[in-house]
Amino acid sequence: MKICFSTLGCPEWSFKDIIASAKDFGYEGIEFRGIEGEMYLPKVKEFSEDRINDTKAYLKKTGLEIPCITSGALLYKDCMKEVLDYIELASNLGAKCIRVLGDEKPVASVEAKEDAVIASLEKLVPVAEEKGVTLCVETNGIYANSKRLEKLVSRFDGKVGVIWDIHHPYRFFGESPSDTYAKLKDYIKHIHIKDSVMNNGVVKYKMLGEGDIPVREVIAILKENNFNGFISLEWVKRWNMELEEPNIVFARFIDFIKNLF
Repeated sequence: MKICFSTLGCPEWSFKDIIASAKDFGYEGIEFRGIEGEMYLPKVKEFSEDRINDTKAYLKKTGLEIPCITSGALLYKDCMKEVLDYIELASNLGAKCIRVLGDEKPVASVEAKEDAVIASLEKLVPVAEEKGVTLCVETNGIYANSKRLEKLVSRFDGKVGVIWDIHHPYRFFGESPSDTYAKLKDYIKHIHIKDSVMNNGVVKYKMLGEGDIPVREVIAILKENNFNGFISLEWVKRWNMELEEPNIVFARFIDFIKNLF
């Protein structure tokens, strides 16, 4: 297993800050989800046509990988251009996975739109396959129900992957990590990890180990099954600026997670 963090956790850091901090803290990769004020990665200046080769050379020099780029594409809406842009970018960067969503929010909200999700994937999967990247649906919203997500991705004969956000199936559907893993293990390409507690019916995100998400159980399952992908800390600082600062959280995450390895 390898360790990365999502740039969702450091919304005020520049590209160079992100790379330098990842190296200094001992991370092996970075999952890009926006840089500073730009959330649409194909518009990030470091990924522009005239700079992307320099960016790739810089990343190679640092030894950092990009296991996943994270779009905000909603498969039940008009997402074709966005996903095609991300497929092209992932291919150029050598990122193997692209996060796409079948539901907008962590709590289920689009019950009646599953046909549109399937229709979008049917159009997009052949393009992604041709470019050597995998579209991965996150365990989010209605698809945090692992039985439902397994039914969706199994339609595509292994050509659609899963990002297992360990938080949502446990928190919103009461699934144990072993149950979630049993259903999705053949499709899991990437892990999103975060912790929380419930405070008067509201999720309150916490630093890893300070909440009640069964993180240790998840890591034990992944170790037992020889998972060799990336575990990505998804600290949702961009959506909640009151959360602790990334330099504190990223450093503490490394210490916590490596003790579980």
